Amino acid sequence: MYLSISDKEKTNIYANKALENAKEIGITSLEARSYVILGRAQLAQYGPRDKATRYFLNALELFNKLKDNNGIATCYLQLGVLSFDMQNFEESAQYLLKALEYSKDNPIRLSTIHYMLALCYSELGRFTEAEVMFDLAESENQVQGDVFNMQVGAFRGKMYVNRGDVDLAISYLHDNIEKYKGNIDPKMQAPPYIFLSSAYLQTKDYRNAIRYAKRGYELASDRGSYIIYLREAETNLYKAYQALGNTDSAFFFLHELSILKDSISSITVLQRVAEMKGKFEFEQEMEARRSEQKLKDAIAAKELEREKLVRNILFVGFILLMGVAALVYYQRVKVSREKKKSDTLLLNILPAATAEELKTKGSAEAKQFDNVSVLFTDFVNFTGISQQLSPKELVANIHYHFTAFDAIAERYGLEKIKTIGDAYMAVCGLPAENRQHARQTVLAALEMARHMEEHGKKFKVRIGIHSGPVVAGIVGVRKFQYDIWGDTVNTASRMESNSEVGKVNISASTYALIKEEKDLQFEYRGEVEVKGKGALGMYFAYK
Repeated sequence: MYLSISDKEKTNIYANKALENAKEIGITSLEARSYVILGRAQLAQYGPRDKATRYFLNALELFNKLKDNNGIATCYLQLGVLSFDMQNFEESAQYLLKALEYSKDNPIRLSTIHYMLALCYSELGRFTEAEVMFDLAESENQVQGDVFNMQVGAFRGKMYVNRGDVDLAISYLHDNIEKYKGNIDPKMQAPPYIFLSSAYLQTKDYRNAIRYAKRGYELASDRGSYIIYLREAETNLYKAYQALGNTDSAFFFLHELSILKDSISSITVLQRVAEMKGKFEFEQEMEARRSEQKLKDAIAAKELEREKLVRNILFVGFILLMGVAALVYYQRVKVSREKKKSDTLLLNILPAATAEELKTKGSAEAKQFDNVSVLFTDFVNFTGISQQLSPKELVANIHYHFTAFDAIAERYGLEKIKTIGDAYMAVCGLPAENRQHARQTVLAALEMARHMEEHGKKFKVRIGIHSGPVVAGIVGVRKFQYDIWGDTVNTASRMESNSEVGKVNISASTYALIKEEKDLQFEYRGEVEVKGKGALGMYFAYK
């Protein structure tokens, strides 16, 4: 069956025909494989990623029914690639870790998964884990050849750029280009050229940044699967031309970048993708619950039959009547108690309005909120401190501080989103609008910092806040998670990573909303260079 960039039309024709035939004659495995091929064809070309997501989720549902571990792993891997393509690196890593569970005996897929995990960890700033994944990918690669090795090397160079080792990155990427020049198709070498331009951009060598970005741009332009490289090339060209004062060229590449981003991951596309994933996971959970209920019903039916037999034999009417009455009462109390427990649990993980919508409709739509403030906290030197504590002590300390954070967040009207390791994330201004979202978030952050100063002992905290728009909705079903997405979340995370011990670092956007507050004070830090964002104005907030 066709599956190459040059045969996109034939791929779609043959795969759709195979899908049609598989449905007609009832071959589930062929139907699932056809969905995978259609999804890969969509991934290999420009355009919104919602259609590819639907194909892979359809395939995953069928492979789950077939208990086909190879197919399940393939789908999770492709969903991980899709999430990375849309710059949702946390979600991408989660899908890839699921793919890893089903790939123990497949060295080719293992090397690909470890390679993709390295890319995610590099973008998330988890460089030690990224190094480990790169090493695993290289050691496991026995048959994928020079193209794969070139890509691993190029992204290792990108990791050096991300962590600020620019001189090492430039040397490493030049070596990568020379090593594979003439050995592989030149169009496959777009990554090292584009990552070189990112390195030169950091050193403010704008002419070399333009030179290598243009070369990478030319090599990547006709490959739909190279969208991540095109996005970085266009970003670098826009920034370099802007720095040199060439406004016409800067505007051209900014326009191209805007078109590319909107075509791949606009808010509408992100909402459709989130809805599809939420619906898929909800349906999977409902199917599991239905199967469980059937078993319970069968057991209950057997039990009822046994009780009937005992009743007929003993024929003790009055005692039986009382027993049945007691059983009915007990069941009602139990059902009521379980319902109350379920409702309480649901409210612990979802906002009340979202939980009610989920119970009423069976699903909850993702929504955009234009005015919110996002808060991130992180314990300083957590890895080093954790090595000095036993696992029990470590968990007890984290639980103590996060419980305090929960109480503070609730007091100031913040919605806790999640914890990731030693990081705590919350937002104010959703699902209910709050015009004081920036003030309330800063006050909560200052109280969290004060709590850590008084009770932190070994643990110290950094806190960052940014205000702006987000998209919010439910992720997952087996383990519900209410989450938020958007550039505001990424910028808030950058505010935290650029903060200092015991301080609350806020963006210029947040400052603009609360600068007139009489009970708050601010220290302007100037513009700080932030990875992937450029120079951003920052302020320390005090009370």
